[in-house]
Amino acid sequence: MFSARVFFLGVFYCLFFCGNACASNWTTRGYDLNHSGYTPDYAPKAAYLLWNYTTEDIVYSSPVIVDDVVYVGSDDYNVYALNASNGHKIWNYSVGSNWVDGSPAVVNGIVYIGASSKYFYALNATTGAQVWNFSAGAYIYSAPAIHDGVVFFGTYLSGNPVGRMVYAFSATNGIQIWNYTTGDRIFSSPAVANGLVYIGSYDKKFYALNETTGAHVWNFTTGDWIYSGGTVHDGVVYVASRDNTTYALNATNGSQIWNFTTGWKVLVFPAVAYGLVFVNSMDKNMYALNESTGAQVWKFTCGDMTESSPAVADGMVFFGSYDYNLYALNASTGELVWNYTTGPRPGGGGNHGVLSSPAISNGLLVVGAYDHNVYAFSLMNATDFDGGTTNFVTADVANLSDLVIENTRYGKITFSEPVNLSGGADLNANINISYDSIGINSTALPELNKLAVLQLYNLTFANPRVLKDGSACSPTDCTITSYTGGILSFTITGFSTYSADETPATFVGIGSTPSPSPSPSATPSPSPNPSPSPKPSSSYSPSPSQKVSPNLSPIPSLSLSPAGGVSNSEGSEAAAAVSRASALLNRVQASGVDVSQAKQLLALAQQALNNGNYAAANSYASQAENVLNAKLAAVSGVVKSRAAGFDWFVVVGVVIVVLAVVGAYWFYYRKH
Repeated sequence: MFSARVFFLGVFYCLFFCGNACASNWTTRGYDLNHSGYTPDYAPKAAYLLWNYTTEDIVYSSPVIVDDVVYVGSDDYNVYALNASNGHKIWNYSVGSNWVDGSPAVVNGIVYIGASSKYFYALNATTGAQVWNFSAGAYIYSAPAIHDGVVFFGTYLSGNPVGRMVYAFSATNGIQIWNYTTGDRIFSSPAVANGLVYIGSYDKKFYALNETTGAHVWNFTTGDWIYSGGTVHDGVVYVASRDNTTYALNATNGSQIWNFTTGWKVLVFPAVAYGLVFVNSMDKNMYALNESTGAQVWKFTCGDMTESSPAVADGMVFFGSYDYNLYALNASTGELVWNYTTGPRPGGGGNHGVLSSPAISNGLLVVGAYDHNVYAFSLMNATDFDGGTTNFVTADVANLSDLVIENTRYGKITFSEPVNLSGGADLNANINISYDSIGINSTALPELNKLAVLQLYNLTFANPRVLKDGSACSPTDCTITSYTGGILSFTITGFSTYSADETPATFVGIGSTPSPSPSPSATPSPSPNPSPSPKPSSSYSPSPSQKVSPNLSPIPSLSLSPAGGVSNSEGSEAAAAVSRASALLNRVQASGVDVSQAKQLLALAQQALNNGNYAAANSYASQAENVLNAKLAAVSGVVKSRAAGFDWFVVVGVVIVVLAVVGAYWFYYRKH
């Protein structure tokens, strides 16, 4: 019974909690074992720099992103784990006085990476502690590939057989399974597909080896070194060589299908997506080739050479250049979408801009540069906001069910409807949260023109009302839910610019039309908070899940009944209005909803009635009814929606359980 519970909990966790994070990991250089360079994930639509982390030397290593952590090496002799949301260092592992130019791969909680220390390392992904290592006797620049519990990589050392080996090790304990010796050094990273390991060598050959035994299956000879490796896609392996040429080979037997010659040597993995092969060359160009024929579809010219392998996502292709730029191009046309210019190498020396290959996960793009930095670019430009603001790196940006935008000094927006921001957004430019003002440019961001709860912080009004575009907001558009501790909370039906001011003596609460007011001596303006204090930043920081509870000062205990002795028709009408509102108050209050605002209005109505100011009594009673009816409608809507959703919940629950049982059955018999 216990194991079954664990299994079902695991299924439910993966279905409901992993979301994008489980599906969008970029686990190795080139994204996957095929080195396709393509992820179906979202990617930044503009150069929205989220963070950068500065190491002590160049970052040639290509990062990976796994479970919201960035892993990357640096020539400062360290492997780093960085928080993907903010760039803060989680841990670093030093390999001694040796560069870490190799790129990591992360599988099953282990980081695998080689270094110029001539060691290959397996590190705990959470702590950075060493799990095992292997002394190769040669430099390791090859990014590892891990498949079915086996890790594959190559070695690099001139004039020594140990520097031209392809290795297969147990990923768990580092025990060697097989090795294969090529004719020269290996800088290339292996791809694994179709039961074969594909890897290139400085001996000008591209090899296919049996994945299980390491036996030679076939090789293809090019005109120069093979620097990066091959990309496998739909039975074809695409190989770039320093002989200026990109080759398309039959993945089964190595026969050539087509080739394309650039103006100079090609040192990258090609990326394959959308029926195109993307390959950049030291001739300063990025090319898009027809996947089937190799014909050029378009090319884009950079300011300098380029050996950063391309990454493709969301209709764009990303890569770096010696000209210090990270480029984002339209994958269909080759037109520039955006670029970001990195800095020169501190202290001078060989400046090659961006050699690292980008990694992309859930709208986040990460790349290393020669200026010692690791850069992270986001789908959202939201650096002006803090506190409980939604973390767009970890959230499902296509279905933000509880989107929160907060400035902890001035206010917060909590959206009441799901929001789709998968297209990216410049929130800094189009959302303003400042003192006593919240506004959204809903023309630029129509996705945010939705129901929301707004909170304005640090107000000092005694009895605030809400303004929409500078005028009193009507009850149909705005409803105050609480005012306590200088924090005004209210709901809105759509976006404009909202603020607050003191309620005039002639008008209390929310409303669109000024009402006749009682005489100042007869109806003094009540104060829900006689001395509100500003929000202390150290002790209060609203989170997306928090709701500010009403805490209004108690109103005078007044009889909610018509004044005695009313005989004229105007007085009778006012008394009836107060009586109706009072009855409605009792009804709504019984549902457990906050009715403090309506109580205030009714107290004022009763005072006005007692003092013979019948017009004011009618006005206050009418406002109380509007507030109470809105509350009642909201309560009824929740009940109806819950009732309507019950059957669907049951159906979905049954389907999930059935799928889980079938999955368990399949898993059990597959293993036995």
